Amino acid sequence: MRTVNDRLTTYAILHALETDARNTLRQLNDDAQIGVLVDKAGIRDNTIARAASEDGIDITEAANFSPSELLDYTDFADAAKLLHMSFAGTKEPKEIGLLCSFIDDLARTRKRVAHSRPLRREDLTKALGALAALSEAHEFRFDELIRVRELLRDRPEYVLTLQIPVSRDEHVEENLPIPDYDETGLIGREDDVKKLGRLLRAPHRPVISLVGERRHRQVSSCVRSLKRHSR
Repeated sequence: MRTVNDRLTTYAILHALETDARNTLRQLNDDAQIGVLVDKAGIRDNTIARAASEDGIDITEAANFSPSELLDYTDFADAAKLLHMSFAGTKEPKEIGLLCSFIDDLARTRKRVAHSRPLRREDLTKALGALAALSEAHEFRFDELIRVRELLRDRPEYVLTLQIPVSRDEHVEENLPIPDYDETGLIGREDDVKKLGRLLRAPHRPVISLVGERRHRQVSSCVRSLKRHSR
């Protein structure tokens, strides 16, 4: 259960970070300026395609979204790029630089969360660090991060009500559970995982049994092997 809570807590912080980055872009730029930034960054086509996919609409309809509306479909790392570009030729405020550095640092963590990959031990620590630093910002107010900080403080169980979205265009090849472990849970098990992979690829093996004492990570090894095999 601990790692399920960790994943959902990390997701809550990353979602708040992404929301505040987009809202800050809207505060700093009008619709026309956002359109110029999106075009300069070369992300308009990808953003329109993502909007069409996530909303289940035709791409020509998504192309009619305003630049401000398209911000909701920008990639996590693209938000930092657009914020940097908003201050081209001028001195970037310290808190904006801090926000962008956290987004850049957590980009891989977000991919692990979004694609149900095992979290690394430092992922939640990094996310909590971003939450602590940015929710105390003075020059810019990051409202969503402040809200999440207060919820985690007063009602931490709220993360159990969250559901991590799956993109419509993400090809689901298996329905295995989200791994309830991090990388440390498989230390010393890599040989077992590789051996299971070879057995899974071998012909004429309708059943494979993995036997061992309790809490020796048999289930984790199986899930890891099956996920690798399903790719």
